Amino acid sequence: MTYTSLPTNMRRALGTALAIMCMARTGTTHPPAGAAALIIAGGGYTWGDMGIMIAGNILAIFSATVINNLNVKRQYPTSWGLGYWYKQFGCKKKKTE
Repeated sequence: MTYTSLPTNMRRALGTALAIMCMARTGTTHPPAGAAALIIAGGGYTWGDMGIMIAGNILAIFSATVINNLNVKRQYPTSWGLGYWYKQFGCKKKKTE
């Protein structure tokens, strides 16, 4: 089911371009996310299919976090990405004494 009258090729190009733009803007570039946008923009997928994809992504992130934190010398992620948002909205971190 599609929600636009754009041709399939235009939807795929626009979906991928918007995904890459958002990733570049937030500094979280992840090539499979661009591929997911390309596949979903092609049409023929339901919200259930997207739910399965999101569940798979959550499972992959969770397992990567657990596996990479098993080693004392490695920490993943090194930050949770809040530094970018602190700078964007002018938030100041609380000082601990």
